[in-house]
Amino acid sequence: MVIVMSFLLVVIGTLWEAFATIKLWTWFIAPTFSLPLLSYPVAIGLSCLVGMLTRQYSPIEDGDDVARWTQAFMAPGLVLLVGWVAKLYI
Repeated sequence: MVIVMSFLLVVIGTLWEAFATIKLWTWFIAPTFSLPLLSYPVAIGLSCLVGMLTRQYSPIEDGDDVARWTQAFMAPGLVLLVGWVAKLYI
């Protein structure tokens, strides 16, 4: 059961990060540099690449599910919220 939940967490977290990447790209990068919009597969790949190159690991102790959920969902959501507020001033 833990393996299935972990897998679902990774899938849902990846899609959520891709959504945040698409929105931020649409709000800031595409209009500034006249670039095309991103599709979900491209956003997932871009998120994975940037995450792989810039990830700073902080170990999460076993059984700390709250920290896992926070890391998977709150980080992209917070970045999306900050980007949305910044977009209001452009």
